[in-house]
Amino acid sequence: MPKRKYRGKEWWAEMRLHLAAEQQSRCPWCGGDLLTGDEVAVHHRQRRQGRDEDDDLGNLLLLHGPCHREVHANPALARERGAIVPTWADPLDVPKPS
Repeated sequence: MPKRKYRGKEWWAEMRLHLAAEQQSRCPWCGGDLLTGDEVAVHHRQRRQGRDEDDDLGNLLLLHGPCHREVHANPALARERGAIVPTWADPLDVPKPS
């Protein structure tokens, strides 16, 4: 298996901008404004598996820090809402929470 590419700070900053635009600056977990919170996290909907596809837009969400922790603390609800995708599924086939 090819090794996953290193993503630098600039790449992640650009990805955050894309995600914020896609999500209209809203946290898809709580619906709150991402610009008002000082802690924002990039969440991988499907567990990282060492592939470049792990960092595709379809596999990422921008969440408030507390919402990110809640997603991981409640995996059944997160799967139901599309914030967690099983490893056997394609993230592009599972709608993102909105």
